[in-house]
Amino acid sequence: MKVIKHLILFIGTISLFLACEQKVLMETVIHPDGSLDRTITLEDADSSQIEHNYFGISSRSGWEVELDSTNSPDDSPAPKKKKRLVIRFTKHFPSYEESNQELGSPADTLFNITSTFEKRFRWFYTYLNYSDTYGAIDRFHYVSQEDFFTEEDYAFIDRLPAEGREISKADELFLKKLNEKIFKDYVARGMFEEQYNMLLTMAEMYKLDQRWLDTLSKYKEPIYEDLRKKEDWDDDILIKLADSLSIPLPAVNDDVQYRSLEKALTAKLDFMSYFTEIAHTTHSIQMPWSVTTTNADSVSGTQLFWRPPLTKFSLRDYRMHAESRKMNYWTVVVSVLIATLAVFLFVKSKDKH
Repeated sequence: MKVIKHLILFIGTISLFLACEQKVLMETVIHPDGSLDRTITLEDADSSQIEHNYFGISSRSGWEVELDSTNSPDDSPAPKKKKRLVIRFTKHFPSYEESNQELGSPADTLFNITSTFEKRFRWFYTYLNYSDTYGAIDRFHYVSQEDFFTEEDYAFIDRLPAEGREISKADELFLKKLNEKIFKDYVARGMFEEQYNMLLTMAEMYKLDQRWLDTLSKYKEPIYEDLRKKEDWDDDILIKLADSLSIPLPAVNDDVQYRSLEKALTAKLDFMSYFTEIAHTTHSIQMPWSVTTTNADSVSGTQLFWRPPLTKFSLRDYRMHAESRKMNYWTVVVSVLIATLAVFLFVKSKDKH
């Protein structure tokens, strides 16, 4: 299993932020009746992503697919310019619930986007509240974030500006240390725990004596500390270490159950690695009426834009919300008529006296 390559990808994420080119654009158009139109565009994409991508969308599930192949920006006179593929997926959803059913999958290998929609009548105005939420890309199940991150870390992430905007030198230093904590400390531990629990699963699967589980538990931390000192972890390192402890596991290269566990872990790590390789993520929401409140990075009329850095949704969900309203002109007319009638009745009553 090429687990170590994934670890190297994670540790190298900070430099990848600057080196990657792929961009993802997600657009949502909200209609007053609660229906919505989704567009997800993958730039600099591979052709395989037309049918297989980490959003779980394709023509098979009813998405309209448009392709565009253009030249990458290149001032060199070379006759063969690099080609990039732009894939645009579009689909209409009758309701946000149906969108959530398709895009809100809890699967470890799919990106999670969930929405909320609420319309409120308040006599003179009708209010519409809408939100899109990116699910955190953290897929580690055997390590606790609370062991690595403080409330100060989370508060800092919450106040990070849109990608590309300048931050203070102090915040720049804090962000650098936070990314190192995420990708060197937290991810390294998460990787270790995933492999360690694969060992436990194999041990339980083959009904090994409790003493072997006790041996694994006894040497768990020393093994981890030793691995942290190494510049490179070998493939299947924990399996080899289990062998060095004489734990009677089967030959994993020929074991169907182990390969199944390995495939699931590799797929999960591939998913997380993919999002470290995205240069920019832009999200837009088109509201049907004038906007009253939002946490958008920028606003153009009724269209709102977010450009969250990866850190925003690495560890926790990231919610993008907006409220818009329209005046109910018929209620204004009714109110004027009622007020006029009230005045008329009041005057008529005074005239009688």
